[in-house]
Amino acid sequence: MDDKRALYRDLLIAMHGWHDGIMSLWRSQSSDELAEARETAYRFGIEAGLIASPLTLVAIKDARRGLFAVQTEVVLRQVPPDVSDPLAEVKERLVKLENALRAELSSGAEQGDGARARAAGA
Repeated sequence: MDDKRALYRDLLIAMHGWHDGIMSLWRSQSSDELAEARETAYRFGIEAGLIASPLTLVAIKDARRGLFAVQTEVVLRQVPPDVSDPLAEVKERLVKLENALRAELSSGAEQGDGARARAAGA
């Protein structure tokens, strides 16, 4: 469970790093670290997807899809000028991802507690 928790933590950090890289590019600041941030988030997303519950896997893919879509718009300068935050929808997806990860980890912890209690009673 600790390995899963660490992986999910690293995934969230990487996804937020990718988000920050896109936001930096949109603000016409440095984009030097965007490719690395995207690669790290993608790698952790694939790794987490191998062990994630179906609902968590959907949330991982949804967040990744949202980040890719916005990154493309920002890189190609296709963000409408009246948009104040092109990543607003992505932020919502990241919140949903975090909630899915928390729910899975807490349900796994509860199952682990029950298994330990049964083993202690045996």
